[in-house]
Amino acid sequence: MVTAQAAASGAAPTSGWVVVCCKTPARFAAGALVVRLHGRAWAKHPLRAVAAIVRSADLLEKEEEMRVMGTSVLNFAANVALASACGFLGLVSWQRYTHPPNPPTANLSRPFRAGEKAPAIPDVEYASSERSVVLFLSTTCHYCESSIPFYNKLARLTQESHGKWKVLTLFAESKERVEEFRARLHLTAEALPGTEFRRFGVRSTPTAILVDRNGIIDRAWFGASDAVDADILAALRVSP
Repeated sequence: MVTAQAAASGAAPTSGWVVVCCKTPARFAAGALVVRLHGRAWAKHPLRAVAAIVRSADLLEKEEEMRVMGTSVLNFAANVALASACGFLGLVSWQRYTHPPNPPTANLSRPFRAGEKAPAIPDVEYASSERSVVLFLSTTCHYCESSIPFYNKLARLTQESHGKWKVLTLFAESKERVEEFRARLHLTAEALPGTEFRRFGVRSTPTAILVDRNGIIDRAWFGASDAVDADILAALRVSP
């Protein structure tokens, strides 16, 4: 709508303001175009001038619509990206918690090898059993914690073997920390705290060795996995 009624009659004001509104009242406040016309231009081509003003108002309205639409699209895209990132991080965290990778022991030198003399550990007599399973663990090792059910199974099988073989868990930490660890996770296997792992070259946990009654290492395992558990049982000639 054009407020100047002179457009209909062809009259030409010497100067004045012509307000061209957008198509809807809601657009008036944001999209009203105020155009100052000089008298000659209005008098010479009034309809052409009005048409130009209307076109300008339409362009402004379309630009405003495009700007609002672009903002909405960007907001939607940002929300989708944020939701996707949160979902991805949540999935990765869940997978790492429920399926932790094996400890990075591949590039570490192996302290124990089959056929070598087993380390002399205070209060441990290899000759008292046909075979001994020695586990080097840590109270701060997540892989050790996740393997507690298997270690308890070994302890139960030890009792059923009637002294044929035994299982020992060694810790470098103090007795207090080891006892708290055992109580919290219900570890039933015999534990020896305060063992100096560096003396034996143990730099990662869990580490397990199978020793015969002569004190010779039969097998050694590094890390924790279902395959390692099955291999230990097989070496003990026990079915999973």
